[in-house]
Amino acid sequence: MLFRDKLTTRQALFAKIETTYGEDAAPTAADALMMLSGATVNPQGEAVANDRISSTLSPVAHVNGKLQSGYTGRHELRGGGLDGTAVRRPETDALLRACAMRAEAVVFVPTASSPADFTPGEGVSGGSGSGTLVAVVNAHGVTGLLLDAVTGAFAEADTLTGADSAATCAASAAPLTGWQYRPTSEAGDMESATLHVYLDGHRHALPGARGTFSLELPSAAPGIFNFTLSGRYVRPVEATQPVPALDATLPPLAVAMGLTVGGYAPHGVTSLSFELANTVTRDEDLNAPDGVRGFSVTDRTPTGTLDPKADSLDSDNPFAAWETGETARIQALVGSRAGNRVLVLAPAAQHAQAPAYADREGRTTYTLNFELKGVAGDDELRLIYF
Repeated sequence: MLFRDKLTTRQALFAKIETTYGEDAAPTAADALMMLSGATVNPQGEAVANDRISSTLSPVAHVNGKLQSGYTGRHELRGGGLDGTAVRRPETDALLRACAMRAEAVVFVPTASSPADFTPGEGVSGGSGSGTLVAVVNAHGVTGLLLDAVTGAFAEADTLTGADSAATCAASAAPLTGWQYRPTSEAGDMESATLHVYLDGHRHALPGARGTFSLELPSAAPGIFNFTLSGRYVRPVEATQPVPALDATLPPLAVAMGLTVGGYAPHGVTSLSFELANTVTRDEDLNAPDGVRGFSVTDRTPTGTLDPKADSLDSDNPFAAWETGETARIQALVGSRAGNRVLVLAPAAQHAQAPAYADREGRTTYTLNFELKGVAGDDELRLIYF
């Protein structure tokens, strides 16, 4: 058989949510994800030392147990497009859900101007519809209300009223249905995915994959997810390199985001990032193949960072917020086109440590590190596609 080089640029990834944990969900071309450079597959195991002794000093062969596989890869933050007034799920849907993020329907009601005086968390009603206000959107030329737990239906020209604030506004266009991803603490809601990774004909299958991710939002560049997932080990096989059915939609840039921190709009932010920081625990079981039953998400400590320019302390005093333990709502919009925009929301960010001064070309900046806290619970970080 002729030797053929394996090329690092010929890779493909397919991911699908499992019906039964650890059983290969058989992802197809429709489950493909756009890959970026640097993705890795990392089979691992534990070498079990052999304590045999003999008349020589020659080492004795060991055996390998507790086999598992890992996937690490970067993926673009982008929407899934539109079907009429319904926003499709993003192609990273399976990876997000495998990181203990619950997918829920949301409704975006566009308005002609920024809705004023509404309060996040209050009930909003209009026409035959009602829901809970997640966020008021006013960035990148996009204005309106994002609602979850919606019953009934909203329609263009409906007057929307806040139950607590009594604020009102009028819908200026047909509402869109979208998707939000937020953490879950319920084991029954934590899903798993099967990953098939092709490395120029080497097919690695990772059933039972669960993990964590970070999100980087560099100024004037696409947002990038960094996923790290662990799954059961399956011996790789030689297979025909498939042609994935990829969505060619270009990712939105992190510009005109309307970033606010506790109502203050910081200046000169070059990077905003979030880390879900799930604790992924290996479930060891002597009844399981290779001694590993699978993987579980058992805890999380989400964080965030940003690097604004230092303003007058009369306008913004992060030291006072750190000193008192005050929490602040962080909100930013990536993208402006329906079906390809994402609202990133952390409703209760608390300084993890004192603000640190830094220098950027002769100008004073801060390095701000936050811990993301829950408000009602399982809401410390939301990604809303609409």
